[in-house]
Amino acid sequence: MTILVPRARLEPAVLNVKRSYVFAQQQGLLNRIGNFFSGNPNSQHQVYVVAQRKIQHAAQQSPLLTQAQRNTRRC
Repeated sequence: MTILVPRARLEPAVLNVKRSYVFAQQQGLLNRIGNFFSGNPNSQHQVYVVAQRKIQHAAQQSPLLTQAQRNTRRC
């Protein structure tokens, strides 16, 4: 008996902002001045967006898909 399953694929990375936090952040003087005048110096949205992109990129560069495809053929 043969069972056909779809090819392995990565879902988009999703960062749970309620369970995430910024551990350390380095800013130069110009960044701090810009944040002061922007009206929202505590906004971390852009940090989370960049983190989500980096997580997605790391997953794409990892052997996850190859391993998942190999695992489906073993059974």
